[in-house]
Amino acid sequence: MSFKAFGQHGGFFHAPEYEIGPKAIDLANDYDGYQSFRAPASGGALYPLEFYIVIKNVEGIEQGLYHYNVRLHALEILRKGDLEDEYSEFTFNEEWQKKASVHVIITAMIDRTRFKYLERGYRFVNIDLGHAMENMYLAATSCELGCAAIGGFYDDEVNKFIGIDGFNETAMLVANIGTHTDRDASPLIKSNLKKRE
Repeated sequence: MSFKAFGQHGGFFHAPEYEIGPKAIDLANDYDGYQSFRAPASGGALYPLEFYIVIKNVEGIEQGLYHYNVRLHALEILRKGDLEDEYSEFTFNEEWQKKASVHVIITAMIDRTRFKYLERGYRFVNIDLGHAMENMYLAATSCELGCAAIGGFYDDEVNKFIGIDGFNETAMLVANIGTHTDRDASPLIKSNLKKRE
């Protein structure tokens, strides 16, 4: 099994140059960015998606905006504080969304995929997004939580909120996760109830 690493943070997927073997491991240790395999499927195993999490009400985690650091498998805080009002502004101030404990903003660094697949890469990024969102729904449902993906939001405002340029990296989808007030609303619970009857 060979390990591939790309050699420049931020732009490391913009060109197909990489090291293979032991040199790749050294390179990955030297740079903040490297190719790391993840649970959801990804076209060419290129993983263009990034995850930003707005924590509102989670036991043991401070409120604020976080970024999921793949290399460290950890959340890194970007901004502290209650950001619910600011978040709600670019998702149309819908009351049901304000009840979520966590908001997830999924972005894409399109060139991570496009360098290899050219214009078709944009299609693969969207397929990757579907895989990731499916995993999020499954994980939430297994924890008896509600999950809702939202495609309607103000793109520029979301990009500004998380501090990205909207060109090299851009917001693709947001999702709300929290305790569901209607247990029968869970597809998993409904299917289990039908089996028992």
